[in-house]
Amino acid sequence: MKRRFYILIIVLINFSILYGQFNRSTVFGVLTEGRGGYNELKMASYWVLTNKITIDNNWSDTKDTYDWCSGSGTINEPYTIENVTMNMQSTDGCIEIRNTNDFFIIKNSSFLNTHDSENGIFLYNVRNGIFDDCKLLNIALAGLVLEYCEYITISNNTFEVYRPIQLQYYCNNIYILKNRIETYGVGIRMRYYCDDNIIRDNIWELAAKFWLFENCDNNIVENNTFNNAVLTIYDNQFNKILNNTFSLSIMDSSVIRLRASFTTINNNLIKRGPKSGIELESYCDYNYIYHNTISNCKSGIKLGVGSDHNTITSNTLRNCYGTAISITGNNNTVVYNKFEQNLINAIDDGYDTKWNETTSGNYWDDYGGVDADDDGIGDTPYNITSTLAKPDSQDHLPIWYTIPQITINSPANNSHWSSEPSINLIATDESLNCTWYNVSDQRELFF
Repeated sequence: MKRRFYILIIVLINFSILYGQFNRSTVFGVLTEGRGGYNELKMASYWVLTNKITIDNNWSDTKDTYDWCSGSGTINEPYTIENVTMNMQSTDGCIEIRNTNDFFIIKNSSFLNTHDSENGIFLYNVRNGIFDDCKLLNIALAGLVLEYCEYITISNNTFEVYRPIQLQYYCNNIYILKNRIETYGVGIRMRYYCDDNIIRDNIWELAAKFWLFENCDNNIVENNTFNNAVLTIYDNQFNKILNNTFSLSIMDSSVIRLRASFTTINNNLIKRGPKSGIELESYCDYNYIYHNTISNCKSGIKLGVGSDHNTITSNTLRNCYGTAISITGNNNTVVYNKFEQNLINAIDDGYDTKWNETTSGNYWDDYGGVDADDDGIGDTPYNITSTLAKPDSQDHLPIWYTIPQITINSPANNSHWSSEPSINLIATDESLNCTWYNVSDQRELFF
């Protein structure tokens, strides 16, 4: 009979971590968030414009000339364009801003029907801007394009265009937050040295793509929902893919495709995919894939030729109707994972794959050995399938018992607290006789 343990943990967590306000005193390009959400900006009149807005280091002239622009360009009184509708009737683009460090906000506005050769909004060599609570519809090229920009926040917008957001050529410290992206094209494309950006809490719909290409490093993709959308990362390093939810049924593609190094893929939920949940294509080295749950994909995790020195640990791979994990590269480490209800749990056609540490390896639901000494480790190795018939493809210390099942009753997922929370959970395991805990800023709980 399984033992059930009811555990109540009181955790004191630093307010600044859990409540996570976006307040900044030196960088304007992040909205100030309080308990009630984003602070409301002063409302202006409603404007319908038909001519393109062009600003080239002349915000003050624009404010003095047009009633729809207000402010003084400071952090406390930014230049503001709000409550504007721009229906270009296929004649031009909507807004182009160049060569300015003035603080500005474009808010609560709609942009639609640009010319066939025009973007909706184009920013070049711009700092200190916020683009918030706007709608972009039927834009011919890209909805919002940034080149050589820094400290720009793109938040709470709705994009119903083929290419909603495009960052290229040295766009750094860009914050893409809480947008809804509905497209059959590339929802976000980043390329050419776009570093240190945050893409968080966005929702992808339809059959969208997120491309992170060509020397874009140190970016964070976190807490996004990808409904029928895929993430592709090519020729980059040190990016982090954290706490996202993926479900793919339309496109014939892997859900996360990687041709990069030193990438962290942590705590993602991949619920469905016609190919691989996570695919490391050729020559992907030193990536760290851990604490992900992958189910109902043809292949859970796939490592291609020349993908070496990767660590795959503490993942759950379930209901894969092909192979849960397949390896062609060399010197990879696969430990502490849980394999259950897969057609084939693993295929190892690489060399020097490490399937266990010194104390334990992985949990295999089809392990046929025994644990006579009741130490939680199988007494005989688990043999890994190999088309090369390699005798060394074995997990020498297979986990005998089921990994504990954790149910967190409270607090609710993604909730925020201004004081210490109570964490109530149930741990269920066949042979649980000791416990230990660690609550980290990545919301991990270890037993």
